[in-house]
Formats: sequence, C-alpha cells, structure tokens
Amino acid sequence: MKRLLLDAGNSRIKWALVGAPGQDPPRGVVSPDADGLEALGRGLSHHSGPESIHVISVRDEGFFAEFRSYCTQRGWPVPQLHQAVREAHGIRNAYADPGRLGADRFAAMVGARQLFEGSLVVIDCGTALTLDAVTPDGAHLGGVILPGLRLMAIALGQGTAQVGDTPDGPPALLADNTAGAVAGGALYGTAAAVDGLCERIQSNLSDAPRRILCGGDAPRILSQLQGRYEYCPWLVLQGLDVMTGGRACEPWS
Repeated sequence: MKRLLLDAGNSRIKWALVGAPGQDPPRGVVSPDADGLEALGRGLSHHSGPESIHVISVRDEGFFAEFRSYCTQRGWPVPQLHQAVREAHGIRNAYADPGRLGADRFAAMVGARQLFEGSLVVIDCGTALTLDAVTPDGAHLGGVILPGLRLMAIALGQGTAQVGDTPDGPPALLADNTAGAVAGGALYGTAAAVDGLCERIQSNLSDAPRRILCGGDAPRILSQLQGRYEYCPWLVLQGLDVMTGGRACEPWS
C-alpha cells in the first residue's frame, strides 16, 4: 500500500511516498503554505496517488484543515494526524500525559530505535532544538528543549537595539561586528550546548549513547560538533513510516 507521509514543521514540510517494494521512496521538502502544497502535488504527479496519508504536525489546526481540503480536491484519502502515545514501536514515552510530547520527537525516537541499537540521544535541530534520551530497552528518559538557531538570533534582534541583519555564510568565532557576533553566538553556542548536554545525558545511561541528528539546521550544527554524531535527515519520516506499517532498515540519504 502506498502511503504519503508528511512531517509538517514550523518552517518547512518534508514528505515521502512509501510502500513500493524495493524502491527508494520519492521524497522532498516544500514550504508550509499554499505554494508548498502545489509543489507537493507536482512532486507526486509522476506517481500513482497515495492509498493512505499520514501526518505529523507541529503547526496549528488551520494547516491541517487546509491540507485536508487540499487532499479532498485532489481525490486523495482523508489524511490521518498522528500523536505521541504511551508506548509503541519500541519506545516508552516518559511524559505523564503522553500526548503532550511532540509527535515529531516521538517519531524521531521510533526511527532511531529501528535504525540503531543501544542507548540513544536523538537531537532534532529545527525551529526549536530538542534532545531526547532513550535507554537500550526503549525507555524514553525525557528531553531538553532549546531555541533553534533562528529563534536565538530573532530573540537578540528583538530584545536589543542596533544588532543589524545576520550575515550570510559561516560566522567567525570572534566577530568584528555585532550582527556577526550574534550569528556566531547562536551557531557555536548551540554546538557547545549540544556537546555538553550529550555528555551530561550520558551519565543517566548505562552505556555511551549513539548521538543521532536530524532537522533542517543539523548540517550547520553538525559541522561544529565534537565527538561522533550520526546524521539522519529523514529520521522523523522514517519513524512515521514504522508507525504506519513500514520498517526502517537503513537511514535515507
């Protein structure tokens, strides 16, 4: 059965069409607006329509209503919105109210558990940056949430005067201008925070964890990290694939 999977984040939507045996799934990234939905339709135009549609979203209800209407217009099935649960697919949710855990975080842990053995720290570098610890037997110990790179820069720009526009390209560690110093503080400070938090989290685990990165800012942050990290750009969708009947064997590149 062909399943259309969507990971609807704050700044972009990732999609994949899974279910064809032995086929590397078609997938892509679009913007979270009407133009993005049209781009999604174009991306699927060379494939037969999905037989089911599964969505993980951190966006408001308005987006899901708009997407549901879009699916109806195209004659696609009604999309199903997935949430985090108490226990499923090798992960036991630490939250007292399981549904309060972001579905994207839960799916990322499911994907990581299917792909890797042992203890895990799953790091999603999106608009917000999250770290979640998982024991070898699948117990989620809880997590940490930080502002992502863009939110850090926005917070300083809104809370202080005369910062200026963030420069393009990699910032210098020691900048000779305020905007560059803000960009460097966000990037290098975030990388140092991730390294430091992973070291602290390790003391709560029985073995050295695999450190798994995903999310739109992961490549930028990964370049500044110390130690060994695994980059899995489609981890949330691979977890959603498992949650809807698939099986993750190796990371999608």
